[in-house]
Amino acid sequence: MDRFEYVTSVISRLAQLPEHCRTYSAPRHSWSSEKDATFDIAPDLQARLFHDCADVMARTSLGRVNRTVLPAPGYQLLTVEMFQLPRLVAMLGSNDADITLRVPGGWEAQLGLDSPTGTPPILPNLFQDLRDPNWRAFISSGRSQWPPRYDGPLQRTCY
Repeated sequence: MDRFEYVTSVISRLAQLPEHCRTYSAPRHSWSSEKDATFDIAPDLQARLFHDCADVMARTSLGRVNRTVLPAPGYQLLTVEMFQLPRLVAMLGSNDADITLRVPGGWEAQLGLDSPTGTPPILPNLFQDLRDPNWRAFISSGRSQWPPRYDGPLQRTCY
């Protein structure tokens, strides 16, 4: 999966969320004409979609370079935060995408995404102990297979 497919799949998953999980607000930036969207995926997971914006490294003052948001007509800026820390910052154009920050982790599973890179496989017989009831429950749960099955209590819910 390339960057464009990955970012478009994140946005399409957000679009499939129920209406009560979405909030639209006035544009945060003066150059944007469309409303910003906020998606409450879980109590600790939130995504935001800004229009006509780009997240870049730029000079913010004399002698200081920092991440900042600049006008970029035709681009959408997507941010995904977990525990108020950024996990994904990506820009999507008409036929290209740029990921400026990506921290793989559990937030991808909450969105129903398969992580394209960065997730190590589970090695089920690494700590195998057949006498341990926790190990037997892990083997019978289906999560010992790769890729793990996320059925049952791990279903994504929106509050």
